[in-house]
Amino acid sequence: MLNPFVAPHVAYHLVPQVRWQSQPQTVHVPVARREWVPRQRVVRAPVTVLGFRETDQVKRVAVAPSGSTVATGGDRTVVARLEPIGGIRRLESDPPRYGMRPAGDGTVQR
Repeated sequence: MLNPFVAPHVAYHLVPQVRWQSQPQTVHVPVARREWVPRQRVVRAPVTVLGFRETDQVKRVAVAPSGSTVATGGDRTVVARLEPIGGIRRLESDPPRYGMRPAGDGTVQR
């Protein structure tokens, strides 16, 4: 600013100044590298060996109960029981077939 009531004087103000300058330098840059190294491993594998051994053989034959038919064909025996196929049967674990309903007089009828 210009002030006419003050004696004139010289003032120096420092202003920062940025200057780029190239300089040769050696820089170490780390580089990650992967190498495949062969390796030997011992692996245990099961070995199957075929062999023979003596065993006892037991043969069982079905015996037919009374009221059934036995048919023999060749070296095997077939036991068949004559029972009706389908139909309605009552088992002990079956739920009741009829529900209980109240009668008109307040008693329960089956």
